Amino acid sequence: MIVDAHQHFWDPARGDYGWLKPANPIHRVFSTADLRPLLIQSGVDATILVQAAPTPGETDYMLSIARRTPWVLGVVGWIDLLAWACGRCCRIWKIRTGVARPRWTRR
Repeated sequence: MIVDAHQHFWDPARGDYGWLKPANPIHRVFSTADLRPLLIQSGVDATILVQAAPTPGETDYMLSIARRTPWVLGVVGWIDLLAWACGRCCRIWKIRTGVARPRWTRR
């Protein structure tokens, strides 16, 4: 299996891509519909989706794509490790995965 280990999707209408300015030629939606034909053409079987904005909303957006797209095998999301909610998120992560959060995040 060949996996593209770093892929971004975005929708400027979401509003959290501070780096993506309207004058930029890539200021448009990039979605699974854009990537899938290229993966097939290149013989790539799957991809890992990586955040394009440092927000919890971006992580939720990517997880929703991954849930409905079988060839998105993983998500590299964003979380504020110093936020009060991080501890709750990490506890939920441990419950769901059985993997404890790293010691350096336990402040």
